[in-house]
Amino acid sequence: MIGKEISKLSALIVDIIHAGLLFFPLFIYLTNKASKRVIIWMVLASAYVPASWLLFDNECILSTLSSKLDSNTASFSERYLLKFYNRIRDQWGFEKNENGTNRVILYHWLLNMFAILFFIFFYKKFCK
Repeated sequence: MIGKEISKLSALIVDIIHAGLLFFPLFIYLTNKASKRVIIWMVLASAYVPASWLLFDNECILSTLSSKLDSNTASFSERYLLKFYNRIRDQWGFEKNENGTNRVILYHWLLNMFAILFFIFFYKKFCK
């Protein structure tokens, strides 16, 4: 019983980290406190995301880890963001299936990458 509770708590911690990484671009604009080194590491981590989708059957490595810890088959996006993604999918007229939702997830990732790169090159002008 205790092992299952520790596993669920570990999955929750992974999900919190996942959410923090997912919304990092919003964080850097709202707080303006991220260091140059942290932002560069986030660019590298964000660039790895599409490769992880290929390696882990269309899921992020953190989603896979969390699902295995919690014995839950739903990914992070399915558990926490599916209603949000489905609203965008329907609004933009994408097909109402997994492919349409995956397109929205991809656009969310692209928006995050654009936001981080804009922050680096235009907002903070780290690379002069």
